[in-house]
Amino acid sequence: NVITGVYAANPANAGAYLSNSSNYNSLSLSSFTSNVGGLTAALALDVNSSFNTLTGIYASNPSGFGAGLASGSNSNSISLSTFTSGGVDYSALAISAASSNNVTGIYAYSSLGHGVWLDAGASSNTISLSTMVSYDLAYAALYIDNSASNTVTQSYLWSAGFGVDMENGSGYNIISLSTAIGIAEAGLYSSGGGSNSVTQSYLWGGSSGVSLDSDANYNSVDRSTVIGAADSAFYALSASSNSVTRSYLWGGSGGLAFDTGSGYNSVSLSTMIGDAGHGFFTSGADSNTVTQSVMRGSQSGAYLDAGSNFTAISFSTITSDSVANAALSILEGSSNTIVFAYIQGSTAVYVGGSTSTIIAGSVLVATNTAGTAL
Repeated sequence: NVITGVYAANPANAGAYLSNSSNYNSLSLSSFTSNVGGLTAALALDVNSSFNTLTGIYASNPSGFGAGLASGSNSNSISLSTFTSGGVDYSALAISAASSNNVTGIYAYSSLGHGVWLDAGASSNTISLSTMVSYDLAYAALYIDNSASNTVTQSYLWSAGFGVDMENGSGYNIISLSTAIGIAEAGLYSSGGGSNSVTQSYLWGGSSGVSLDSDANYNSVDRSTVIGAADSAFYALSASSNSVTRSYLWGGSGGLAFDTGSGYNSVSLSTMIGDAGHGFFTSGADSNTVTQSVMRGSQSGAYLDAGSNFTAISFSTITSDSVANAALSILEGSSNTIVFAYIQGSTAVYVGGSTSTIIAGSVLVATNTAGTAL
């Protein structure tokens, strides 16, 4: 079926509804409006509706979902369209347990929900050249929940809350060549999401640029700029085996922080700057590595707090702007290793209550007459 140039309004149900197994339809240059909540969307593709083409569509629902793809609605093409939603917890575009859909050149706006929601097994979907917006502090421009192997590229994501939120086992998702901004929260937040990757992107958060919470493991950030306006640019808590490489991290507080239980993370070829705090900070976190990187802080360039053991820093520059803090501080830790590093501060290195610390092949420079190299 081919539908073009249509205006359809239904205040009590969907403006356009493709029922079960509606396949190979074409909808273009049309407007569909609705004004109802529940599971109804202004434009709804029901279960197993696949291989449909939607282009030049405007779908708006001030009380519910703008557009929705239900379970098994696979391999649809959506382009050059606008979706808007209102009502608490309703997304502009929701894709649930649907796969291999291609979304390009859309504008998705929600006043009280997520801009785009990939839910419950949504997999292998691609979103490109699109803008996703949420105006609610509790929601994200892009929310990925228990969904895997989705790709977002060359897109702009803005939210009053979170730029991107990945939770509940969401894995192997890719964000590239994109901007994600979370005004009140993080540019990117993940809890329980693993093996996701961000590359060549700009992540800005009113709190942290990137925040990884419990069991957000094996994620990577590469060739990206990460800014945390108030807190650390990159913050990890109980998140392990993550990597940051070839990236610039600036935080209003700290540059990068591995907090309690965040172990086996790696940072390479990156710059970490703490505008009011430490460039690099660990506390109760073991076996993290930093190599070929720059760490600078208004306090310490690198601060290894109590319980940070088996940390390895190599081929890096560590500096402090502070008169009161050492460039590198190691407190109550064991078996930390610093090799082939340049370390400069009022006091270069301070080691206290620690055992089996190794500093080798390094240059230590104290810039204050009251300070010491080590």
